[in-house]
Amino acid sequence: MNTHLECLPCLLRQTLEAARRVSADGGLHRAVMHRAFDVLRVLDVRHSPPHMARQLHRVVRGLLGSDDPYREIKDMADGGGLAARERVRPMVEQARDPFGAALRVSIAANSIGGAMRGDVSDEVIVHALIRALHRRVHGSPTSIRRAAAKASRVLVLADDAGELALDCLLLERLRPAHVVVAVRGAPVVDDATRADAEAVGVSQWAEVIDNGSDAPGTLLEDCSPRFRREFARADLVLAKGAGNFESLAPLADPRIAFLLVPKCSIVARHVGAPEGVPVAWMLAPRRSRAQARH
Repeated sequence: MNTHLECLPCLLRQTLEAARRVSADGGLHRAVMHRAFDVLRVLDVRHSPPHMARQLHRVVRGLLGSDDPYREIKDMADGGGLAARERVRPMVEQARDPFGAALRVSIAANSIGGAMRGDVSDEVIVHALIRALHRRVHGSPTSIRRAAAKASRVLVLADDAGELALDCLLLERLRPAHVVVAVRGAPVVDDATRADAEAVGVSQWAEVIDNGSDAPGTLLEDCSPRFRREFARADLVLAKGAGNFESLAPLADPRIAFLLVPKCSIVARHVGAPEGVPVAWMLAPRRSRAQARH
């Protein structure tokens, strides 16, 4: 997915947020923003937003002298996600359809990652997740269920810290498949890394790897050989969040299921759902010519 002009304000907002997380120095904030303008001016908008963000945040981290400007809020999000998981777990387990309930919670978590950083109360988060248990999901959740039931190997591409804690309710229901969860290879914005996977206990249900990249998405050419092997071997890839959608949707790979809540009009238009609506989107498997004749 190409970068649209509407993406640029979001990239600049992230830049300023990162600067303010690290320092209260207004002069440093201005210097970071001036450098961000310089970076964006020469980047090719034919690249995806995660490609643009990777380049931008590398520069920002260097100027700020911080490898992980979001570490404090990711720690808060991990704690918030753990607390919410234990509150919601009984409802998922007692649901008529536990897999569907866990899928809905995982998608809903994509829309409330910021809240789990301490922005709102635990009660508001839990109530949002409870509402999600009863919301219709746009796309093809039935196709995803069928693909998961047949898969021997499932690769889950994590998105935000905090959100990952709630994804574990879905990981539990992907067995007996061999499940691998891939986090970012280095810190970028508030995306989950190995530290977050360890904090929320992902290894209880899945093998954890990192993708070797510091992009807020999955740029295969930037990922490690180990990750690319896992990607190639997977029968089903569950890709969380807009960054993974923006970077992987152009592949048109029928093994990939995108789980997200669109937060902007660009992504919403691409998935064919309004902003704020939970989406579980998967391409229909290609049929052979012989199948098509019947």
